[in-house]
Amino acid sequence: MIGGSLVWVWCTVAAAAAQTARNAMQRSLVDTVGTAGATHVRFLYGLPFALMFLVPVWALGFVVEPRLDSLRFWGWLALGAASQALATGMMLVLMQRRSFVVSTAYIKTEPVQIALFGFLFLGDRLGPVGVLAVCAATLGVVMLSWPTREPAAVAAQPGGALRAAALGIATGAAFSVSAVAYRGAILALGEGPVLGRASLSLVLALALQTLFLSAWLRVAQPGAVSALGR
Repeated sequence: MIGGSLVWVWCTVAAAAAQTARNAMQRSLVDTVGTAGATHVRFLYGLPFALMFLVPVWALGFVVEPRLDSLRFWGWLALGAASQALATGMMLVLMQRRSFVVSTAYIKTEPVQIALFGFLFLGDRLGPVGVLAVCAATLGVVMLSWPTREPAAVAAQPGGALRAAALGIATGAAFSVSAVAYRGAILALGEGPVLGRASLSLVLALALQTLFLSAWLRVAQPGAVSALGR
């Protein structure tokens, strides 16, 4: 029982490590394929893995009846997909301007904003312990990531720190809206198994992001999609 109840802890640690590695690798691609191209990597190469995950999930019986005629579902899904793509691009811009750890500190105001947007959009309420946990986690990330001194080049830029803070908080807000919107989409699919609803929402969101960003890059950055293939 104890081992089973702690599975979420190990999954969270693994996800955090993988996310950090992914963000660092995405940042390194900006010079090669541009911000939009590096943003697209997250969705273009995430879609096949999401499909590979969806198939066994449904094979194991976590099937939901797709309600693809639900405007509420598609509205939440489109909002989540668009805000996630925007947030990813903003994150990469911020990481080009600031160090990785400072960028992470700004963006990780996200949990507080998720709690706020979840309450405003979905009526989700956190209890006192939940509020305390969110604040403690956010404060911990900020304290661990915040530099003791600014690099000389950054300190010499008038208003540079304030602009970076604003961009970082805005990035966290976009990620927060995305998380809440995806939750709204999953809830809009009804009462089926949550694993099936979440997996289907993930695949459809990645498909939307892949189609839109591929079309955008074809027009705005000819050759970028081919570069992503290489």
